[in-house]
Amino acid sequence: MGILADTNYSHPTMDGRSGLLRSIEKFDVDKGFRFSTYTTIWIKAVVLKFISKRCAPVHVLPLAIVWNVCLWNVFVNILTLHWTEAE
Repeated sequence: MGILADTNYSHPTMDGRSGLLRSIEKFDVDKGFRFSTYTTIWIKAVVLKFISKRCAPVHVLPLAIVWNVCLWNVFVNILTLHWTEAE
C-alpha cells in the first residue's frame, strides 16, 4: 500500500494536468522564466496540495525512542537465542 492507497490514481494525474493548464494561463514571457521551470512549479504545487488534502500526516518518533526500541529488539533477540540454546 502506498501513500495514495485509498484514492484513485487518476486524480493526481488530473490535478497535475490542471496545474499545467493553470501555468499556461499564467505564463508571461516578459518575466524571463523558462516555460518548463514555471510549469514544474505549478504542477508540483497542485500535486502537493492534492496529497496534503487526502493523506494522513506522518508522525515521526523522537530518536531516543527509536534507539530504545532498537535496543529492546536486540535484547529480546539475544535472550531468545540464549534461551533456545540452553534447552
